Amino acid sequence: MIVSMTESHQHGEGRSSAGNEQDEEAERLFAGGHHARLIDERVPLHIISRVFQGRHLLRPEASLNDLILGVVGRAQVLFPEVELFALAVMSNHLHAMARGPAHALPFFIGYIKREISRRFGHRPDIDWPDGMWRPYIATALPTDESQIRCFKYIAAQGTKELLVERPQDWPGVQTVKASMLGRALRGTWLDATGYFRAQQAGASKRRPAPVRRADFLHTYDLKLSPLPAWRTLDEEARRARVAALVTEICAEARAEREARGQAALGAASIMRVSRERRTTLPKPPWFEKRKRMICWADPHAPEVRAYLRAYWDFQLAFKTASRRFKDGALDTVFPARAFRPSYRPPPPPASPSP
Repeated sequence: MIVSMTESHQHGEGRSSAGNEQDEEAERLFAGGHHARLIDERVPLHIISRVFQGRHLLRPEASLNDLILGVVGRAQVLFPEVELFALAVMSNHLHAMARGPAHALPFFIGYIKREISRRFGHRPDIDWPDGMWRPYIATALPTDESQIRCFKYIAAQGTKELLVERPQDWPGVQTVKASMLGRALRGTWLDATGYFRAQQAGASKRRPAPVRRADFLHTYDLKLSPLPAWRTLDEEARRARVAALVTEICAEARAEREARGQAALGAASIMRVSRERRTTLPKPPWFEKRKRMICWADPHAPEVRAYLRAYWDFQLAFKTASRRFKDGALDTVFPARAFRPSYRPPPPPASPSP
């Protein structure tokens, strides 16, 4: 059983697996190394993606906010299976809580990152022709408690760093206001392909009709799904829960500001920061012992233990299938929710020299 596999076995250290089973489960939460990404459509994930070199390329401004919301709204149309629970876009990274099937969620995230890079990075004042993002990190949230804690963590972005006094004061994209007050978050998406084709078609005509960019703009409302932990609550009760979390966030930030004797930076100052500024992000709370954590939850919770058993079963099945695949068994069946690796056949043997 994979359940008996300890962290040391993952790294080939050969340490004994003796010990309390619950302690072993706790150790596995901090298991590092290269793992196959498991995406279970039933379990929300906390997703973090950082901007290259920690640059403040996503410094908030109205046009960027509109673009980001439009891109995310378009992604929700293209990948309707994905549920989005929370989103916060900071100057040099983003946080999201979402869930969806393995054939949709990675592409949903990839679409958002790619389209922001293409549409914003190519602006003359940005001039960033390459990808703006580092690979994303996804941490599972199998329990109600972990989902609420993560929701609060995302809502606190900008406030806990003493940048603004309240989460809703963040000048960039932050969904907490929509979750708390029910206000729509709306953005604009340009059908750039259609716009370009219309221009090309008009160029071949003797008297082309004017091609208006406005005719290719589409407006999307961001859709936020109810947090699974609050699935039994009505909308009014959910808003009250969010408001209570915001009150806690504000009180904690106020106490921190008073302890440090400093005021919040303020939205105006945030929006004046140079995009060339680089900031090393603090490690998230679950990076205390290892660089990667499978879950951000109580390791002894039944839901977490069940998730970990499924996780290690998946890792073993994927590793076994990968070895067979690399050995040339191209008909190898990979586990469900896995991405089949690409295959590069070995080069033919060199012919003997005459």
